[in-house]
Amino acid sequence: MNNNSAFEVIKIVTASDDMPPEKVALIARRFAEHLHIQGYTIEQETDPSLINGYVIYSQGTKYDYSVAGQLSRIGRHLKTDRGDEKSGSAAKDDFSEIHRSLTESLADFKESPAMLFEDDELWEGESPEQEEKREKILSDFAKTSEVEQIGKVISVSDGVAKVSGLENCVASELIMFSETSYGIAMNLERDSVGVVLLNECRDVVEGVMCHRTGLTVSVPVGRGMLGRVVDPLGNPIDGKGIIRSTSKRPIETPAPSIVERSPICEPLQTGITAIDAMTPIGRGQRELII
Repeated sequence: MNNNSAFEVIKIVTASDDMPPEKVALIARRFAEHLHIQGYTIEQETDPSLINGYVIYSQGTKYDYSVAGQLSRIGRHLKTDRGDEKSGSAAKDDFSEIHRSLTESLADFKESPAMLFEDDELWEGESPEQEEKREKILSDFAKTSEVEQIGKVISVSDGVAKVSGLENCVASELIMFSETSYGIAMNLERDSVGVVLLNECRDVVEGVMCHRTGLTVSVPVGRGMLGRVVDPLGNPIDGKGIIRSTSKRPIETPAPSIVERSPICEPLQTGITAIDAMTPIGRGQRELII
């Protein structure tokens, strides 16, 4: 990433105020060198909810290498229920099955433990060996930490949030405001994105930060969905527990072609003689009646 502006803000949020300003400045300098940022200013904040580690904001991107961020990513990863891969049937709700599912899910979580920059000699040294090792750590940092493109809510009106900063956002992408507030990117403009909110989202107000997910809106599919009540994202709201499903499908997808569909061969009786006589309707048929 290259920066052509005169000054770029590098914001570092730490879990505690124990980190001295010199250490913060050193991390910011090495981070700026890695991203080829020429001129920058440093902002430092403290957020105890991070538990440990820190989060870096730069060039409209969030680099999350906090313990809280990693725990959140593990939690989202575990929400994807694995089901019974052998038979495809719903898995049993017993301890052994839950233990197996958690073990396999954690094994699939491809992320190393959160790394803390504690080696002052490494970051202060200028030798070729130290520089090479430092560049490798920063590269690994960018790869394994959660990197998000962030935006800021400009206004909210009639269930639509106008967001700035999401330069690479694509149409129908899922935008996350918080763990419970989501929206769909619909109107892509030059300087802003119109995001349709998927629920009440009372916490989405002017000035709130949001970020891209890189995903389109998908919902679970399969027999586990039968008889369940879900929200727009497919999350259960009927109090009957999680939905056991092994796959998801996007809500915006082309319909099967006529050749792929089952033939309509059974009539649907409406019970109104005039309609049944003039407009025969087949069971499973789409029919526009005005």
